[in-house]
Amino acid sequence: MNTESATPKLDKNDPDVIVRAYKFALKPTASQEQKLRQHTGGARFVYNYLISRWRDDIHTRIEEKERGVSEDELKLLVEKVEANVRSTGASEIPSNEVGLAILGPLRELDEVAYLRFASVYKSFTSLEDFEKEMASLRHDHEHTEADNAGYEDL
Repeated sequence: MNTESATPKLDKNDPDVIVRAYKFALKPTASQEQKLRQHTGGARFVYNYLISRWRDDIHTRIEEKERGVSEDELKLLVEKVEANVRSTGASEIPSNEVGLAILGPLRELDEVAYLRFASVYKSFTSLEDFEKEMASLRHDHEHTEADNAGYEDL
C-alpha cells in the first residue's frame, strides 16, 4: 500500500520543475480606482474590526476572571457598542472610533477596566490625564451613591 500523500510535493530545485511568476500592472480609470479603494478599505475595516473584537474578547475574558464581571454583562456591553457603531450608518468606521464607542458602556460596567482602556483611546500622556479621569469617576460615583441613598429612605 502506498503511504505517500496524493498531492505531490514540488521541489523548486528539481530540474523537472518549472517555476513561473507573473506580474500584472493595473491601470484603472478614476472611477475604477475609487471602487478598488472602497473595496480594499471595506475589507481592511472588516479585518481590523474582527481582529480588534477578538483581541478585546481575550482581554475582557481575562479581566472578567480578575474583576468578577459576568459573561452576561460582557455580552450586554458588546451589544451596546455594536448598536452605537451601527447607529452611525457609516459604511466604514475607524477602529479608533469603535474603541471610543466602548468607553461609555465600559465605564458603567467596570471603572478600573474603563480607566485602563481610556488611557489608550484618549491618549493619556501624563499623570494629570489619569488624575482628571479619576476625579471624573469619583464625582460620578459620589453622585450615584447620593442618588441611591435618597431612594433608600422611601
